Amino acid sequence: MLDARHLGSYDVIVSLGPTCQPAYQLRRLQLRTSAGPLDWFISKSHEGFIKVISQRFDGFMTLAYMKNVGEFKTCYCIEDTLHQIYSYHDFSMNTPRDRWQEDYLPFHDTLIRRQTRFLERLVTASRSLFVRMNVSLQQSLELCALLDSMVKGEFTLLIIVTDTKEMPAQAQQLPSQLAYAYMGKGDDWRGPDEEWNQLLAAISIG
Repeated sequence: MLDARHLGSYDVIVSLGPTCQPAYQLRRLQLRTSAGPLDWFISKSHEGFIKVISQRFDGFMTLAYMKNVGEFKTCYCIEDTLHQIYSYHDFSMNTPRDRWQEDYLPFHDTLIRRQTRFLERLVTASRSLFVRMNVSLQQSLELCALLDSMVKGEFTLLIIVTDTKEMPAQAQQLPSQLAYAYMGKGDDWRGPDEEWNQLLAAISIG
């Protein structure tokens, strides 16, 4: 359960990964008004993720540093080698593998649109909620401090963990903007719908 101070209505709710699960669940629960800039990426490196946010996406998914590293269902898996962040849904296998870069321009246009909207909301929203999963306490504190330097209004950083060992001790003094919640892993990448329902039952977007 979340503390009362973290409940209620938010102007914007954004998934910060590191997998597709938060984006999927926020969309399923109709708790977002538009797609976020990191919704459908896998950010395996916390350091790379922090660099992307702190540099306001400068250099993120630059074609010169992108590499085709595999296949996922109907799309190629493309790595941003500078940040160790992966796209699994943007480059269709209908395009021959040696020409996958031909799909970069529409992908880039979508990225810029989502990034611009995200950065604008950081300074215009009165109350924002950011959701990230399975990062350590130290990583959570680092991200919270970074957001505090960028967000103009009130915000909550909700960290969801699926391993009780990652839950901070009860006596741990956390920043007021930081909230933790434990959740089971679920049966697949989408996570447990009912636990997401319960966790976000008292949160709305408006």
